[in-house]
Amino acid sequence: MANEAKDLKQWVFEALELGFRCIGDGDRTPFYLLIADGARHLVDLTSPDGTMSEAFLEGGRALIRQYARSGQYYVLVWDGYLTMQGKKEDAVFAEAGESDAPSGLLFAQRYKQTKSGKLSKIGKPATAAEVPHLWKRVVTKTGKTVTKKQSPRTKPKSKPKKPAS
Repeated sequence: MANEAKDLKQWVFEALELGFRCIGDGDRTPFYLLIADGARHLVDLTSPDGTMSEAFLEGGRALIRQYARSGQYYVLVWDGYLTMQGKKEDAVFAEAGESDAPSGLLFAQRYKQTKSGKLSKIGKPATAAEVPHLWKRVVTKTGKTVTKKQSPRTKPKSKPKKPAS
């Protein structure tokens, strides 16, 4: 399990890097990565009107939940704001989980825009919070593993950015 956690963390850092590069290129479309049935999947989450909201991210979480029986890892990535000690900063977020973990984790990579217009990372990625696992699994008395449906969040853990008009 420790090796799997190390693999997940490496995968999260790769997802954060991809998100950072996409945002730097002007693409603020959220996406998710997952490994299910031994195959890797990358899915962009686009809305018809270009809006981004917590409800939209919850739709991405619902898509990820569909892989609960066969998934090994998932990472949902989006651009948002991280508030720490009263200071609001730009950040790329990655909500991640592995199949048998008791909870998911939310990671954040802070960044700023330089005078030249390029993005610059601030520090290293950090674990921002523990979040409900999207693939909560329960082992029954007979030893069978079943997927327990997770209820949607009631409060957003971060604030997604709205696209510029």
